[in-house]
Amino acid sequence: MLKLNDWILLKAIFNQRLHNAVLEKNEDRIFQLINDEYKYEKDNGFIGEEPIDMDRVFKEHNENINNKELINRLV
Repeated sequence: MLKLNDWILLKAIFNQRLHNAVLEKNEDRIFQLINDEYKYEKDNGFIGEEPIDMDRVFKEHNENINNKELINRLV
C-alpha cells in the first residue's frame, strides 16, 4: 500500500484531472477523483487513508513536472 500523498504524486504525473486538482490545491476535487476513477484501488487497500498534505504534494508535484530527466524517463 502506498501512502496517500505518495500515491497522488505518482498518479498526478499521468492523470491530467488529478494534475490540475493538485495545481489548484483542491483537496475536495482530489478525493472526488479518487472516489470516481480509482474506486478499485481505494476499496482494495492500495491507497492509504491519511489526510493529504497539500503543501507537500503541491511542492513535490511541481518539482516532478519540472524535472526534465524524470519526464524523459516516463515518455
